[in-house]
Amino acid sequence: MTMAEVWTCKMELETETKKMQAVALKKELRKMGLNNVQQVKEMWEECIAKTPALNGNFDCNITVKFLNVYCVADIELTPKH
Repeated sequence: MTMAEVWTCKMELETETKKMQAVALKKELRKMGLNNVQQVKEMWEECIAKTPALNGNFDCNITVKFLNVYCVADIELTPKH
């Protein structure tokens, strides 16, 4: 499975700050070798860094929580001034 097939995302684009919440099943993340908060956070940081549209012009704040069967990542992108 690809990352796009594992994660379900919703995004708010109404303000300068972009907020996204991504949800995935923990069992699917384990199959990809993502077993803890730090690994998931690093994966999202890498994805954001490789996104050409962002051009490194945003600071990111990522909060990852493992719940019963899900992993939830809250991502906030704030423009650098």
